[in-house]
Amino acid sequence: MGLAAKLGNGGVLRTKIHCSLIRRNELNRLHIADDKVKAIAWSIQRGGQLENATVYEDDLQDGKKYTLIGGETRWRAISYLYDNGAVDGYVYVTVIPKPKTIHEERRLIRDDNLQREKTDEDIYLEILGAEDEYESLCESGERPSGKKRDFVGKCIGMSGRNVDNIKKKFSGLDSDGYPIPVESINKNKKEDNDKEHCKYHTQSLKNHLEKYYQ
Repeated sequence: MGLAAKLGNGGVLRTKIHCSLIRRNELNRLHIADDKVKAIAWSIQRGGQLENATVYEDDLQDGKKYTLIGGETRWRAISYLYDNGAVDGYVYVTVIPKPKTIHEERRLIRDDNLQREKTDEDIYLEILGAEDEYESLCESGERPSGKKRDFVGKCIGMSGRNVDNIKKKFSGLDSDGYPIPVESINKNKKEDNDKEHCKYHTQSLKNHLEKYYQ
């Protein structure tokens, strides 16, 4: 029996799947710190998994059968416990139909992330994802009405003005995909300027001493 036939109430199936059969979703740009994963792992080990992860079936010939929509921290926590022999590795999940388009998939991920407590870095990554969606829609002739920042704000649950305020805090992504705070760049520039200033005065003092004392 195929998944479509198994999906029950509301078009979803609630079951449990081994963590090794689940892959993370590359469209989800939010980063999850290892200490957060270990904290959730400790909680699961004490009280069990309290909330289902959300996945859809998708066989990409990579040895896995499901792709995450939500619950990556729980999945990673259970995978961590399984690798250390603490649990059997099964994750309680809600299986939903595979999204029909990449835009629908991004919206599902974004809706799931709305429930998370997010840092400015998380929000910045969501902004970049929503901007990618905006550009993709424009390229396909489906340009959303209104300003780009307002579309992005609507996608992630904030005003267009706040979108601009968050973007001002970062200057892009580093080689690992992490946001680069503008203040860190300014700090590095100040440190470089201070070093040059110190170097200049040191050389000046050296020249002065050499002139008068050989």
